[in-house]
Amino acid sequence: MTAPLPPIVIPPGQGLKAGGEATGGSLALFDTSSTPGGWVPPHIHHAEEEAWYVLEGELTIWVDGETHVAPAGSFVLVPRGNLHSFGNTSDAPARFLMMFAPAGMECFFAEMDELAANGSYASIETQTMIDIARKYNMEMIAAKE
Repeated sequence: MTAPLPPIVIPPGQGLKAGGEATGGSLALFDTSSTPGGWVPPHIHHAEEEAWYVLEGELTIWVDGETHVAPAGSFVLVPRGNLHSFGNTSDAPARFLMMFAPAGMECFFAEMDELAANGSYASIETQTMIDIARKYNMEMIAAKE
C-alpha cells in the first residue's frame, strides 16, 4: 500500500494550483484570466477532459459548432474528443478556474510559457504551437474566426 499524497495549499497569485506531480496524475487546476478579445484556437484534447468554472466576468465556450455564454458562477465541462475553443467576448476581464483530468496539460503550458515573448502566446509561431500541442495529445485545428 502506498502512502497518501500530502495536501496541497497554494497561496494566491500562482496560476497553477495543482498539477500531476501533486495529484498523482489525476488532474491539473489553474487559476487564470482572459482579457477582452482573448480567444484560444479550436482544438481537441484526445486524452483529457477540460473544464472551466467562471469566477469573474464571462467566457464564451464554443463546442462542436455550438456557442455557450458562461457568466460568473458557470461551470462548463468539455469531454475529451470534442472540438472546442473559448475566449472572452465581453468588454471586461474574466477570471476562471481551468481544470484538466487527467493531468498533463500543465506541461504544455510550461513549454508555451518558456517560448512566449512578453508573456504572450501570440508571439509563438503557429507551427511551433501545433507541434508542442501534439506532444500532449492535443490537436490544434485552426484559428477561430
